[in-house]
Amino acid sequence: MRGLPTLIRAQKWRVDAMRREIGELEGVLAQRRAEAIRLEEEVVEEQKRAAGDPVGLWAYAGGYAAGVIVRREEAARAIAAAEAEVAERRVVLAELFAELKRYEIVRDRLAAREAQEAARRDAIVLDELAIEMYRRREA
Repeated sequence: MRGLPTLIRAQKWRVDAMRREIGELEGVLAQRRAEAIRLEEEVVEEQKRAAGDPVGLWAYAGGYAAGVIVRREEAARAIAAAEAEVAERRVVLAELFAELKRYEIVRDRLAAREAQEAARRDAIVLDELAIEMYRRREA
């Protein structure tokens, strides 16, 4: 039991570190989603500008639309990769947390067993004292 508190502290540190890492990854994921939303807003603005101007329509259809398609695909891949990374880290976090709980359960059971043993020893001492007091009264 001597090394168990140290083991629990180390495991808590690992769990906290993984939580921080997941938080950072979720921040990156939120940024990528925001970038995808900005791209869609930009496309809508460009479509509005191009609708009123034949030259603008030609420029939009010529190069801009193809570039947007590529940017959308890149954004979708980046979002998917970030989501996969977060999901993987959450699995690792669940495993780390389960291991921490096992250590804590072991600690609690050992503490309960020690408390039970101490209570048993105290009961033995009190029983011996009561027997001795009874013998002295009878004598």
